[in-house]
Amino acid sequence: MKKDSAAEANQLYWQTDTSVGDIAEKLDLSRRALYDALEPIPAETTCPVCGGTMHYINRSARDSHQGTCYTCATSSPQQAPPIESEPWTWSPSGAANDNDSRERMRDRDYIAARARRLGAAALLGAVIGAGITHVLLRRD
Repeated sequence: MKKDSAAEANQLYWQTDTSVGDIAEKLDLSRRALYDALEPIPAETTCPVCGGTMHYINRSARDSHQGTCYTCATSSPQQAPPIESEPWTWSPSGAANDNDSRERMRDRDYIAARARRLGAAALLGAVIGAGITHVLLRRD
């Protein structure tokens, strides 16, 4: 995707209420290509766990004030005091202020892998619990 298209996609997505379908159609992109071009924006708060900058990964997260920290992967409603800064607007230079955060923002696999591990642990716990329940019920 061209740099200009990515910039326009981010501007339309973050600064308007235009639907994803309409943005994709306007830019002659698939929805998948549009989502790949979007960059998270700073939530203008700090992480309550590590003090890193919280980011919104999509408009729904922004609207519900659900920030994500790309330093420690904490996801929580905005609870920390706002970062003192000018009102944020998307710019082609990227959403993150430091290289470490920018690298993690672009690595969507980081969050997906964390979610898979959490889901696997929950499933394992349910299976073990069901097994113990089965054994205890068979004893009667």
